[in-house]
Amino acid sequence: MTNKHNNWDRLVELIKWTGMNTNRFALTIGLSRAENLYHIKRGNFGISEVLADRIVTRFPEIDKTWLLTGVGSMLKAARQVKWEQLLVVIFLTEK
Repeated sequence: MTNKHNNWDRLVELIKWTGMNTNRFALTIGLSRAENLYHIKRGNFGISEVLADRIVTRFPEIDKTWLLTGVGSMLKAARQVKWEQLLVVIFLTEK
């Protein structure tokens, strides 16, 4: 299986985990439509850094490395997620 297909497989796994359909998932991460995701399905594009950032911003428990490469687990360890959320709170309160 090529990496192009692996990209789509990871997205499918993630979308199933959210309990959404592809269109709803696209809207949830800030895409106006699911077209960009279907380009990945067809193998036209991979998962970009920008798309990965959109996803992990909305779903911080998702491991960005896994999303981009398939290495590791889809979900981060709970301790890492809490630490990152704490950093966001600190950053926002310092503004």
